[in-house]
Amino acid sequence: MNSPAGVSSTRAVDQSRRRGISRRIVTATGALPLEHAHQAFDLDTVALLLGMMIVVANLRLSGLFALANAWAIRKARRPITLRLSG
Repeated sequence: MNSPAGVSSTRAVDQSRRRGISRRIVTATGALPLEHAHQAFDLDTVALLLGMMIVVANLRLSGLFALANAWAIRKARRPITLRLSG
């Protein structure tokens, strides 16, 4: 599938893998002690991000983003308008 959602999700997985490898290297070399690494992990933030991902996934499945995209294209009338607004 060559959809933008497929591309961004692939990119997110690649970034996640890089972060995981980086974390392991930093803790394995002793640059960041394991205790500090555990302190840096904030469960409230992870829960918030997980909740936001669930909401966004449901909105995407419902078609809201496609509807908003179509509305923005109708209102813009020219590509340069979209470019300047972002």
